[in-house]
Parts: sequence; structure tokens; C-alpha cells
Amino acid sequence: MKKVIAIDLGGTKISVAVVTDSGKILKLVKEPTRLKEGWPGLKKQIIQIIKSLLAEHKTVQKIGVGSAGPLNAVEGTLLDPTNFGWKSIKKIHFKKELELTLGKKIIFDNDAVASVLGEAWKGKGGPDCMSVTLGTGLGVGILVNGQIHRGRGGLHPELGHLVLKHEEAAQCECGVPGCAEGLLSGVNFAKRFSRKAGQDLTAKEIEDLAREGFEPALESFDDYAQLLAQYICSLIVVSYPKQIIFSGSFTEASPFFLSHSIKLVHQHMQRQQKSLKIIPSIRISTLKNQSGLLGAAYMALHSSKA
Repeated sequence: MKKVIAIDLGGTKISVAVVTDSGKILKLVKEPTRLKEGWPGLKKQIIQIIKSLLAEHKTVQKIGVGSAGPLNAVEGTLLDPTNFGWKSIKKIHFKKELELTLGKKIIFDNDAVASVLGEAWKGKGGPDCMSVTLGTGLGVGILVNGQIHRGRGGLHPELGHLVLKHEEAAQCECGVPGCAEGLLSGVNFAKRFSRKAGQDLTAKEIEDLAREGFEPALESFDDYAQLLAQYICSLIVVSYPKQIIFSGSFTEASPFFLSHSIKLVHQHMQRQQKSLKIIPSIRISTLKNQSGLLGAAYMALHSSKA
């Protein structure tokens, strides 16, 4: 049995696990991501967790990391991650610094790439699927014919920053008015509602209000469903996936928006659908928000590099 360490690094939490080559999670550690001390504090946190796991699982030789971006997977560098709240960092040599400290091979990529690989490996996503993570941010990973879809120079396509409502003020740290992440991430959904309501509420609290039949909360989810439908239509024509799979903490609220969004997608794309059946299966992940962690393990297990 081969074992690797997998890391799912986000703007709110970090999950680290020992995972077998069959996809079984032997041990899992979850902590809030330490971001206040910048990269030195986060680096210290990651090293402490990994060393504690290596003490128990000494045969581990590789570590897979799926991290919030932007980042350059080829270089192994972080490029001012949108949801880390750091002020104008230029480049962090994430992979190199951790390899030097830990003495283990690091396989490093965008968390959206890890998520789509996890869905393909253990979530029955298949070779032509798209993973959309709704949480602190909004990440999109794409497989086309089993291959990761990348941009020039190995950069990950940041489809979470496509513009949906140009007239909307910038809500996302990317600074672009009306970008998808600023409108559709769970955190930004809550911020928009809170501004209208005049009080700070979390996405979970708004979901609870909707469940109680509170009209403004229901209206907010209706607005969200319409924006999400527009976004899905844009995503479909990027790679024509067979499946679009949603994951992330905000999918817990999906009963209030997803079926409505899917109905609207079919309405919006009615003409295109007549000539070619391009609307994919659109569903919630079955992996219980562990697609990124499993994908990071897959990266480490199947890396051809020593």
C-alpha cells in the first residue's frame, strides 16, 4: 500500500491528510488557515502539520498540494492569492521552499485542478468534466479528454473572475467590478446580503432565514440562481463538458438555488441545444467536500517525477 500526504489549502481552512493509493483517508487534520503573519506564518503551519503526520507515516515520500490561486504550477509559485488577504506579494516559491525544509517531493497545483482530478478519480466525473468550487472563493477546474486545461505558460485559467455584472462594484480582491467570484462565492453572497440587510450575517445564517421563509433571503437566493445560470452558460462553451460538478461549503445551500439555475440554463441555451446537445449533467459532488484533498493525493500518487 502506497501512501502520500495531500493538502487542500484555502483562504479559510487548510485540510491535510494521509491518503492511500486506493483513495482511503487514513488521517485528516483540519485547521483555520493562518494568514495574519503572511507567508512565514502559513509556511510554519504547513510544516508543523506535515511533520506531525510524517512522524506517524514514515514511508510517505510525496506530498500533493492544491492551493488557492492565482499560482504558477510549472514554477511552483504563489502569485498574490486572491483570498489570502496579503498585500501585493509578487511571488512566493512555495514548492521550492517546502521541499528544502521537508526533504520530500512536492507536487503543487491550483486547488481547482486538484478538485477536478479528485472528481474524475473518485467522484465518477469522467475525462470531460468541470469542477466548480463555491466557498470562500470560486474555483473552476477543467478536464478535456482526460487532460488538465491550462493557459499560456502553465497558468491556471482563473474562470472565477469572468465578469457577470460590469455595473456592480468590485466585491472580489481581484479588483474587477462584477466578477463571478465577487457575486457567487459563499462569502461574497453573504456580504452582499448583509449590506442590504444592514447587519453582518454568514451564508449559513442566510440559508437558515430562507428555510424559515424569510422573503428577503429567498429573493437573494433567487437573484443568485439567475446569476449562477448565466455563469454556467459561459462555462459550458469554454470546454463543452459532459458534467459540471459543484462542491464547496456553499453547496449546502444548493436546494435554494441549483434546480432553479439548471432550469434557467435550459431556457437560455434552448437554441444551441436544438442543433447539438451541449448542456451537461449539472450536479453536486458526492465526495463530501473532499474532492480537492483526494485530487491532491492523486497528483502525488501519479506524478512521474521522482
